[in-house]
Amino acid sequence: MINAKFVFFEKTSIHHEGDERSRTNPGHGYPAYTEQITTPVFSKDETELKSRLASYMRYGYNREIPQVFSLTPVEISSEITVKIK
Repeated sequence: MINAKFVFFEKTSIHHEGDERSRTNPGHGYPAYTEQITTPVFSKDETELKSRLASYMRYGYNREIPQVFSLTPVEISSEITVKIK
């Protein structure tokens, strides 16, 4: 169970280099591509949230300000009923 009160989604990208064959013979091999990744970042309180947001904004390039969501715990339960006739 995640013990958090806030969450925002960090958007990052990973660049994958293509292989030599795709560079020397276009259309063959595995070309380079950039993979877009979205990762949830959880924070247990407002102080931690501010710290994580500051770090996210400081080390990024052209980062947009993320939306922050407040989490409300929900209790889920189930019940099994057996009826014999």
